[in-house]
Amino acid sequence: MKIIVSDSGPIIHLNEVNALEMIVNMGEIFIPLAVAKEVERHKVSLPDEFTIIELGPEELEESKKYMTYGNIHIGESEAIILARQLKADLFLTDDASARLFAETKVLNARGSLGVVLWNLVHKKITKENAKQTLIGLKQSSLWVSDKVFQRALSIIDGL
Repeated sequence: MKIIVSDSGPIIHLNEVNALEMIVNMGEIFIPLAVAKEVERHKVSLPDEFTIIELGPEELEESKKYMTYGNIHIGESEAIILARQLKADLFLTDDASARLFAETKVLNARGSLGVVLWNLVHKKITKENAKQTLIGLKQSSLWVSDKVFQRALSIIDGL
């Protein structure tokens, strides 16, 4: 089973469109405590399949450095550290800075749209469900450029 680490963005955004199970479909899900606290503030009820991990003092100190160097927030920073620690197969984030910083740490990063496409490719959802979820995400608190949105729709049509 694949190891997935997520920051708060994909959890919050997919929850807004009632599609949080799409993350669960992908593998074993781990989040750091900072992410758990952030999604709780957004009134997200995490599924039992999410494992919350509290980082140790050394990792928390490293997290502060990541926040400075990567220009990212605490949840993103802790999630990147956790992903490296667990040798995650996938790191989920909707934040461009966090994605770029994660990639410098040799992490495979994807966002909410990538989660939807993964579920379609792996036959966990239908094309219609994928399109409706993308439309919902476009209307949610997630900012998606028209170009990226249209590209995702084109990918769905091509499958």
